[in-house]
Amino acid sequence: MFTGLVEKTGKIASTRDSEKGRELVIWTGEEFLKDVKVGDSIAINGVCLTATEVNDDRFTAFASLETLSRSNLKYLKTGDEINLEKPMKPDSFFGGHIVQGHVDETGKIISIVEVGDSRVVTVQIPDPSHMKWVVEKGSIAVDGVSLTVNETGVNYFKVTIIPHTWEKTIFHTYSPGSIVNIEYDIIAKYVANTLEKMVGSDEKIKNIIENSPYFKGGG
Repeated sequence: MFTGLVEKTGKIASTRDSEKGRELVIWTGEEFLKDVKVGDSIAINGVCLTATEVNDDRFTAFASLETLSRSNLKYLKTGDEINLEKPMKPDSFFGGHIVQGHVDETGKIISIVEVGDSRVVTVQIPDPSHMKWVVEKGSIAVDGVSLTVNETGVNYFKVTIIPHTWEKTIFHTYSPGSIVNIEYDIIAKYVANTLEKMVGSDEKIKNIIENSPYFKGGG
């Protein structure tokens, strides 16, 4: 499990494609890998992968065809910068939110607008029905970064990126059109899934919420 607090950025040293997936060699520098061994999990742009080889300043991981189909790892090329995070330890400080490293799909950066010293980033998702997992002031992971949703629309959401996050993650490499990995909040997905099984459809859930006294100022 991860928290969405990116530890550092690395770079793609090389890639090798096969009929089974893609091998990635990732340069991280020596400090990041001091406590990493073969078999450990590492999040790459929010995707949980297993280290299959660990050297002094780089490690190798393999992405399956399923992982490639759901993430932006298939677009990575030598020299590209990536977000890196090691798994949360039992005694670690929990500063983000629960991030599994199981990317749901990719989204597209629509706009980046400077507001003061921060930037408001708008991300469009391919399937509007997935917005049921996105709530204002809720959590979402974008390329493995734990963020708070500021605004939602029919098929998009907005997040604010503070200067520290902009500089310390790959957000500073983004421009309109950039493809990013999206992992929706696991709690939101469980709640939506349970309600759908109990009630039967998104429309029925919507009607229940709209007619509930708790959403009309009642008690």
